Amino acid sequence: MDLSFCPTPKWDSFQLERDLQRFYRNIRLKVHFEEPPISAVNRLGTTSSQREEAKITLGSLGLRNPSTFVPPKSNHAVETFINLLDRDIKGTIHEQRLGLLPVRHNLNPLEKQALDTLSENRNIVIKPADKGGAIVIMNKHHYVTEVRRQLADTGTYRKLQGDPTYSIQRKINTVIDKYMSLGTIDSKTKTFLINHHPVTPVLYILPKIHKNVQNPPGRPIVASTDSVLNPLSKFLEKILTPYTRVTKSFILDTSDFLTKIRNISSVPPDSLLCTLDVNSLYTSIVHDRGIAAVSLTLQEAGIDNNTHDLCIDLLNLVLRENFFLFEDDFFVQTCGTAMGSNVAPAYANLYMDHFEREHVYANPIFQQHARIWYRYIDDIFCIWQGNHTSLQEFYNDINTTRPERTFTLVHHHSEVTFLDTKVLKDSVGILSTDIQVLLKKLAYSVKFHYLP
Repeated sequence: MDLSFCPTPKWDSFQLERDLQRFYRNIRLKVHFEEPPISAVNRLGTTSSQREEAKITLGSLGLRNPSTFVPPKSNHAVETFINLLDRDIKGTIHEQRLGLLPVRHNLNPLEKQALDTLSENRNIVIKPADKGGAIVIMNKHHYVTEVRRQLADTGTYRKLQGDPTYSIQRKINTVIDKYMSLGTIDSKTKTFLINHHPVTPVLYILPKIHKNVQNPPGRPIVASTDSVLNPLSKFLEKILTPYTRVTKSFILDTSDFLTKIRNISSVPPDSLLCTLDVNSLYTSIVHDRGIAAVSLTLQEAGIDNNTHDLCIDLLNLVLRENFFLFEDDFFVQTCGTAMGSNVAPAYANLYMDHFEREHVYANPIFQQHARIWYRYIDDIFCIWQGNHTSLQEFYNDINTTRPERTFTLVHHHSEVTFLDTKVLKDSVGILSTDIQVLLKKLAYSVKFHYLP
């Protein structure tokens, strides 16, 4: 059993009715839009020449506003199926209310009692581990103490006097209206970007038991789904992500990394296998430097000035107004970006690409000794054709360029672990990969860790 396991729920006839109506609507929509359109004018209400023209549209980004279209009940076969199904379901509900339909639970009484005891225990917090997939049961006092320790960092967080949602909404409206008037976005995009009924984002942490089992630090995550800034973050993610995939060191995922490694036939036998990791990258990116990196990327891509300015204005809002709630207090993150924001990976990738171009690729020691340099956001794999002294000298160089951002270095002659893979080098320089690390991770996911 893990955190994705769902015990048999209580019978909720109201929720069942909602799900059925959603199901019926989906069937009618499927049939309706499979039929050949009569004409563009009848379907859309306007011809293509009458539509709003804008430089950025939701369709071009693969985004859309929630549909409120109600399809007509015009297909006889579909309506017959819906009526028969609806009749059978209502009959089942009636039997259940009369006690004629027993419910089979997927938990035995002892398991149910144990689950109830856990859920009612206000002295513990249950979270997935930051890495490894384990379930961690933490003492609530320890959990809150760790969060408060992080929030006490005044260089990263600032406590607010109250909920800033409405002031942020006004700022968003001002920016959106400006670019609507310039023709950069259309009314559909405006509707998408403005959330009139936002949910307050909240902060939680994932325990890093791979670093310390007894007293683990926490990785801060801001749950920002449906927040006032979430549509802006989604919009920027769609625009910026394609630019990250053409950066020089980009790694998409473990599979992409394995493909690249397998294409390397051999390396010098005396070369070093290295991994580097940026310490707390997301919370350490200074806003001005991160925004400058994104701005440079957009300029190099040749986009027009208004689109560039829109992206930068929205990014400023997402970064500088990034607030959240913990317990009864509101905070704003004054440095970096929050894990949990849609645009965070693309933003961090572009920042790191800018850093690499300035301080890595131009470094003469790097140019002389680095054979391979791959990066997955803040995790770097490198093959170093040189000795320990030259590697340490290069490491010192990049580790002192910016005080807010530091690296951790691991190196070995024959093996290192990167992402979910172990990379091996034999005595003649042939590379291979071992998935044992990944298998251990999967096995580890069934374990529980209790932190007293």
